[in-house]
Amino acid sequence: MADASDETKKAVPAPVVVQPGALSASVQVLPLPAGMYLFSVKSSGLAPNSDGGSLALPAMHVGLGPGANSEQVEFMAGSSGHGAWLFAATDLLVARINGGGATLVLTSVLSASGEALSIVVERLNGRGTDAAVAPKPDTGATTITEKVKSVFGAPDTDRPLAVRIGAHIRSRGDMSFADVPWAGRVAPGLWIESFSVRPLEKFGAGDVEYKGLTGSGHETPWLTDDKPCGTQGMAVPLVGFALRFKPSAGAAEYDCEYSGYFQSGATVGPLRNGAPCRSTVANDPLEGIQVRLLKRAAASPKAAAAATRTAAVKRDEAVAVAAARGARGVQRQPSRGS
Repeated sequence: MADASDETKKAVPAPVVVQPGALSASVQVLPLPAGMYLFSVKSSGLAPNSDGGSLALPAMHVGLGPGANSEQVEFMAGSSGHGAWLFAATDLLVARINGGGATLVLTSVLSASGEALSIVVERLNGRGTDAAVAPKPDTGATTITEKVKSVFGAPDTDRPLAVRIGAHIRSRGDMSFADVPWAGRVAPGLWIESFSVRPLEKFGAGDVEYKGLTGSGHETPWLTDDKPCGTQGMAVPLVGFALRFKPSAGAAEYDCEYSGYFQSGATVGPLRNGAPCRSTVANDPLEGIQVRLLKRAAASPKAAAAATRTAAVKRDEAVAVAAARGARGVQRQPSRGS
C-alpha cells in the first residue's frame, strides 16, 4: 500500500451525474487507506431546502462501495441522528477504515437549482500534515477537500485521547458518538438507557471500566470491553454513571474525566476516576455524557516544565530576598559600633 501522505495527494475522480426522475445525483468513488476520517459539511452559504416537504437538499450519503468488505469500515455518526446522511451544517460522520483500506461511495443529491453540498474529509490519524484540494467539478457535484490533520497522532500529550461512546437512546435506539462535544443530547426528553466507552488510541476497550445507576435503583457492576451498561428497550433511563481506568502502568499517568447532562438541565462535573456523576434532582434522567482521557498534570511534560520554571522563579526570588536582607544587615553594622 502506498504511503498515507501519498494517498492524500491523489485527486478525487470526477463524478458521474445521473438523474433519477425529478432528482439529480452525483456519485463519486473515494478509495481510502486505513485510518480514521471525519466527514463534515463545509459552509457554502447554501440553505438546505425541502423537496416535496420530505427531503432536505442538497445532501450527501456516505456508504461502502458495492462488494467491499463491510468489516473493513466502521461508521460512527455524530449527534444529529441522520446516520450516514449529511445535509445540515452541524452534521458529522466518522469512518474508521481498517486493514488494507476500503472504497467508499459518496452519493450527492443535488438541490432543485442544481447546487451540491460541499463536504470536508479530514484524516484524523496519519502521517503528514499537507492538505490536498480536489478541483470543483464542472458538473456541480460535491467538492471534496481532504485535509490530513494529525489530531490523534499529534505530539501534544496534553490533549484528550480520542474515545467512542456508544449509547442506547430512548426512541432512537443504538447510536455511536466520536469527536463530538457530547454523547447523547439528541433532543429534550431523549434520555440514555445504556452506554459503553471505548478508547480509540493508546488504550484498548479493556483498559477503561464504567458503571451506571438506573432509574429503577439498580446499580450495575463495573463493566469493560465495550459492553453496554444499563438497559435497552425498557424505557428505564440512567440517572448516574462513573468511569475509571483499570489499574496498569500506562493508566497510572492518565485521569478519566467525565461530566453528565441531565433532563432537568443540570450539568454535573467534571468528575474523575470513579466518582459517581448524579444530578442533585432526584431521579433526573441522564441525557448526555462527556468523557475526556487526560494525561495527569504531574506526568505531563508541559506541566512539569511549567512547574520547573515556577520553582526556578521562586528560588531566584528567595535568593534576591536573602541578598537584600544581608545587604541591609551589613549597612546597619557601623551604626551599632558607633
